[in-house]
Amino acid sequence: MHICMVTPHIPPYQSANAILPQILAEKLVSDGHRVSFIVPESALSDKTQPGDYLLTSFNMERGQGFSRKIKADIIGKAKDIYSKTKALLGNVDVVHLHSNGLLHQIVTVAAERSRVPHIITHYGTEIWHYKSKKIKTLDPFLYMNKTASAVVYYSRKLQEFSYDAGVVPDNPVTIYPPASDEFKPYSETERKKLRDELDLKGEKILINVKRLHPLGGHEYLIKAMPQIVKQHPGTQLYICGDGDLRGELEALSKKLGMAGNITFLGMVDNREIWKYYAAADLYVLSSVLEALPTVAVEAIAAGTRVVITDTPGGKELRDLFDEDLYVCPMKDEKALAETVSRQINENRRVGKKSMETVNKYFRIDSMYNSYLELYKQAMQEK
Repeated sequence: MHICMVTPHIPPYQSANAILPQILAEKLVSDGHRVSFIVPESALSDKTQPGDYLLTSFNMERGQGFSRKIKADIIGKAKDIYSKTKALLGNVDVVHLHSNGLLHQIVTVAAERSRVPHIITHYGTEIWHYKSKKIKTLDPFLYMNKTASAVVYYSRKLQEFSYDAGVVPDNPVTIYPPASDEFKPYSETERKKLRDELDLKGEKILINVKRLHPLGGHEYLIKAMPQIVKQHPGTQLYICGDGDLRGELEALSKKLGMAGNITFLGMVDNREIWKYYAAADLYVLSSVLEALPTVAVEAIAAGTRVVITDTPGGKELRDLFDEDLYVCPMKDEKALAETVSRQINENRRVGKKSMETVNKYFRIDSMYNSYLELYKQAMQEK
């Protein structure tokens, strides 16, 4: 079969809606299926890693002035994208929409009129920020969900929130994000070698992997560091990720006298990131909003315990990994520092129960088989 992925991001961008489509594509191709991608031009860069797939991009930038005000720029763009997309879907069996956007909405209409089934995966933001329209029949987001063969949620909490927001698909399902096979427990000897290879210095190593964006809550983690270092001198925090806030966050670390204890590593290659998880003593996520943070699951899978804020995703993971994942209030650097300091004292790796949960719900084969079944069902329905 031929699956067409429509997504706002592709690697090396390190968001869930870039990584999951890529993992699915690799598995599908290895099983003898065909995969193509439709993305906005903004997803492309000189570091783009699309793989061996047909990649089609569209310029989604808005116009200016009066044309933008009356939305004439959108109408003209939508017509052009629709006609080109409809031609692309001629040999496609299922369209898989990741998240939401104008491009996704246009492709949905083209797919429906071409009698090509589509499924949707919701990752969080498109649901958290959804505002229903007064006239439901003019709501393209609802149309996407109501006409979908299946609507997949990244977490149970996100699915529940979707209902509260008024987005109630006929056929919802939750499929958790996967941690690849590189994320596994390593011996102390192997972890020491990784620290030497990565040049990670410090008596205790904290890792954060997250784009430097306001939702990441990095400022609270940085503000927590003076108290953590006071209780545990020699603690080092390594932040993997890049974004518009980097300069501001680096300035904050210097202002607090933490420049020597906090290292900004920038964007780390997805193929190398497992080494940082495995080498760390704790993974710390200070986000202010998460549907289900894959990064926390990856840390647990690598044998590293997690401190996380009480976002919906954090609470859901606590129910799954209660022995090795510790939740504290968001936007509270004092509580974060106390929780991290307490867990540093435990000085242990994750337990057997957590690894069993990872292997049951969060491995690639489990996720892939679930999506493969949805693709097959969608094809049968049309």
